[in-house]
Amino acid sequence: MSQLDDAEPLPSLVIDFGRGYIKYNSTFSDNIPSSNSSSVVCNETRNVIAIQKGNPDEEVKYMIDIDLRKGHRYAKVFYPMKEGHIKDWNVFEKMIDCLSRDSRVYMAETNTLMGFGPHMTENEMVKVASVMFENFNTPEFGLVLDDCMAAVGSDTIYGTMLDCGYSSTRAVPIFDGVPLMESITELNFGGNNLIMHFLDLLKQSALYTINADYIGDREYFGPYCLERNGYVPLDFEKELKKVKINKIEDLPDLRSAPLNNSVFICTQALFDPSLVGLEDPSMHNLIMQSISKCDEQKQAALSNVVPCGGMSNLKGLLARLDKELKIVSKDSSFVPTLSEMKNRTKLPFIGGSIIVNSRTLFDKFSVKLEDYNEYGESIVKRKFL
Repeated sequence: MSQLDDAEPLPSLVIDFGRGYIKYNSTFSDNIPSSNSSSVVCNETRNVIAIQKGNPDEEVKYMIDIDLRKGHRYAKVFYPMKEGHIKDWNVFEKMIDCLSRDSRVYMAETNTLMGFGPHMTENEMVKVASVMFENFNTPEFGLVLDDCMAAVGSDTIYGTMLDCGYSSTRAVPIFDGVPLMESITELNFGGNNLIMHFLDLLKQSALYTINADYIGDREYFGPYCLERNGYVPLDFEKELKKVKINKIEDLPDLRSAPLNNSVFICTQALFDPSLVGLEDPSMHNLIMQSISKCDEQKQAALSNVVPCGGMSNLKGLLARLDKELKIVSKDSSFVPTLSEMKNRTKLPFIGGSIIVNSRTLFDKFSVKLEDYNEYGESIVKRKFL
């Protein structure tokens, strides 16, 4: 599955359309990138005028997040994606235009593959295709479930993808390369929720005053501190009794932030969602429930669990998850095992690059512009749904 076809593909663009960020890059047959360019965040500015990247004469209300972090501290952050659905189609179109120029590709001469989440509706899929074909004249466009892209990127034909995403964590069983949609189980707690929970704990401890209007607190300070200091203890209760963290984190913007046990207390919500008021299953029970929904004949094959997504890199997470899985599967007919892949945060993008550069694979998921012009929405529904 991971081998490319001999035929040289056209220039292409791979877009991993996440709930909070878009990861993207252009890719060619001799270069399957394992990384992506800067994520895109839509921002409605408050005290500054954002200038669209590459077009300094046009005043707009969105920008690349790396530009925002460099020079614009105060902004109201919003995303066109909410709970897996596109809420602002005008902004969506602007983002596609912005990232295509940032990737230095001309959309009318570039095949495009886009990853989407399981919550995207039929109407949204048709709308996305119409935007790409009618507004950008993309010669060929494909839509793939992002967990399928991750499965291809990890060379997983049989197993369960554990997608530790921006606003949710979900288990997606993959059997013979096909996602079992009816068995997907989801925890409505992801990386962004973890960051906000961490900031709330700091605020409750009176160590730090959170400025809701300051872009650095929500999009920079929280992720920066958790990436450097956050971890998941193997035994939460023991860690709580014996550890007392009291340190000052120096931030690149010259501020200083006091940190305490919140750097590991916040992660306990992944294994006990009731701490943040959720009745959803914990991360380990999420996996067990998802596999249990499948036929018994398939459960053994699906027990290979492949974590992916940014939150899967959290220090100590996989060790704790492995421990909890062994406990809950003690009396089960199957025992989930974790596959620790490299580049876990980029697996969907890597898989998308493999798909778009393989004529055989891309044909399964794509529609050509001439076919769309001839058959319209009907061919989109037939191919993507």
